Amino acid sequence: MKRNIIVLITVSIVLFACAGTDPTDIDHTPPSKPTLFSHAGDTGDITETVIIDSIVFDTLNFYKSYDSVIHQNSLEQENNGIDAVSTNGDFLQIQWRHLSDTDIDRIDIFRFNLQDNDTLRIAQVAPADDYFIDEFTDYDETSTSKDWFYYIEAFDEAGNSTVSDTVCYHLFAQPVLEMPNYDNEYSVTDSIVFEWIPIDSATDYNLIIFDQERNIIWQKIPLDPDPEDDDYNGKYKVIYKPENEGQLISQEYTVRVDTHGNTSNEFVNGTLYEIKLGSESEERKFRIN
Repeated sequence: MKRNIIVLITVSIVLFACAGTDPTDIDHTPPSKPTLFSHAGDTGDITETVIIDSIVFDTLNFYKSYDSVIHQNSLEQENNGIDAVSTNGDFLQIQWRHLSDTDIDRIDIFRFNLQDNDTLRIAQVAPADDYFIDEFTDYDETSTSKDWFYYIEAFDEAGNSTVSDTVCYHLFAQPVLEMPNYDNEYSVTDSIVFEWIPIDSATDYNLIIFDQERNIIWQKIPLDPDPEDDDYNGKYKVIYKPENEGQLISQEYTVRVDTHGNTSNEFVNGTLYEIKLGSESEERKFRIN
């Protein structure tokens, strides 16, 4: 009899505990759908403004495209969506609208390409993050000459999740900037020679000079080198002549070369994607004294 009483008390406790759990307290609402930004253009593009998901992008200088929902990291972040980044490697950046949900636990980042047809989760980032630079550390082959696709999945604290849209980009190899040398110094009257090794498949190049505030001081889209020229060496060359372009004031400047290619279109899982192409050289600094 005593054992039966103990069993009944135990069952009563369990039933009471279960009765106190209200199913309506469980969060089944997924986070808002994340918005990844497709390639909005390239710094130096002289076009009209671009509007993506109600955000106005300045297509002349994406370092100046600031908005409360876009990553703002001083002047180091180029806010133009998915794009090549100017580093010492063939890397890509993706950007997304800052998630407004207050209970986000993590963001998972996924990547695939049309050549390998293999989707991988490549990173997990914090809820406050709104951009990611893919250095392809998990990829044994070259990251160039491939069509890269990305999407993210946001998880809340209850385990609910929502998948973003998908963005894409075709990454070229970086043009190799050979001149000027690192940290070269010039006088205000010196001509400055910029020279780089071209890459396959690029349709054009744009050399850009930035001042210390990331303002575009000068840019030049060069003509293809002429094999008939006496000094032809297969490389692209641009010369900044202060007597023609104006003297640069005394400060440190940054130069890089962007490449572009012909846009392609691909159907992937029933959706038509416009795939932009390009790359950015490493940046080099020089000083005008």
